[in-house]
This record gives sequence, C-alpha cells and structure tokens, in this order.
Amino acid sequence: MKSTSKEVQEIRSTFCDNLLQNLDRRFPKESSDITCAFAVLAMRPLTFLSQEEQKAYGNAEIKTLVDFYGKEKKTDEHGSSLPLIEKDACIEEWQLAKHTVLQNKYPRDSMKVLYKILFDSHKDSFPNLLVLAQLALIMPLHTADCERGFSCQNAIKTARRSSLKEDSLNTLMTIKCEGQPVAEHDFGDAVQLWKSKKNRRLLAKQ
Repeated sequence: MKSTSKEVQEIRSTFCDNLLQNLDRRFPKESSDITCAFAVLAMRPLTFLSQEEQKAYGNAEIKTLVDFYGKEKKTDEHGSSLPLIEKDACIEEWQLAKHTVLQNKYPRDSMKVLYKILFDSHKDSFPNLLVLAQLALIMPLHTADCERGFSCQNAIKTARRSSLKEDSLNTLMTIKCEGQPVAEHDFGDAVQLWKSKKNRRLLAKQ
C-alpha cells in the first residue's frame, strides 16, 4: 500500500521533531554559552576600551565559567566530581589579570602565547584562571581533529583488518596520531619491551 502525501509529511515532521529534541539534549544551551564565554580569556579588545569598559570586560562570561566549573558535579548515582576552581578567587584573578596584561603590554594575538607568559611569570597569581585557560585551549571548537581521527581510523582498520579489536585499534590510532615519526622511533627500546613480555605471540588470542 502506497503512503499518501499526508502520511509522508507526518513521518517527516515526527523525524525532524525527534532530531531537534536529540540535538537540544546533546548540545544544551548551557554548553554553547560556556563555549562562547571562553573567548574573553584572550582579552583581545582590551586596548581599545575605556578604563570603565576594561573593568567590566568579560565579567559576565567569567561568571558563566566559574558558575559551571566552580561547583561540585554529580557524575552518577553514587559519585561526584569536585569543583575545578574557586569561584570568588577566580573572579578576583580575572580583574588582576586584565590589569597585568595591559600594564606589561603582553601580546594578545595568540591565547596560547599569552597564557604561557602568564604561567611562566605569574603562575602563583592566577592559579584558577590558568585552569580555565587550560580548558579553553584543549576544547575542540572545530571538526578538523574529528575528521583527522576518522581518516586515521579508516587507514588502519581496512577491509582486510575488519576484525581488529577496539582496544588494539585505539592503541594503533594513538601511536599514529600522537607518536613519533617512524624515522625518529627507537626500535631498540621496542624490542627490549617485547622481549620482556611473557606472551610474545604476534597473534595472541584476546
């Protein structure tokens, strides 16, 4: 029996509604607010602001970050994770950091460079702010890393290696993505490690 146009529209509408609900569940507004809030840590526009604007710059975004990372979180029914930062201390550090960056004319064209300077020269003054910077610098804000991961996976797990176990695949991908180039690898250490293992079968059963 052929579906009518009305039935097709109803199915399409139900599918789209469920898709949007899943997207909202997977990427809640709170997450996007936090992601956007990290941008103020770069402090790029500070030089072009008045003194009053400099004092207010980024305060709302820092509050968003400290409200999220400065509280205990429930991980499951029986456990929880401790706050990553101290809320009040981090807010004070933010005000001091803006003054320090302007006073010392630290470069702000690269967030990574800026916070390396702050870490090297003012680590004790900004312990909480540096934690937020670390989170910002490791947060994936684009899909390039994911795409590289899929390319690496497809290069390793080919049709001829379709039975490769998950743990083995993960290990091989880690070596491929994070390991040294083959030309720089010390195979002597690898051989000694292999010889130290009791089970040295190349095709050992898992």
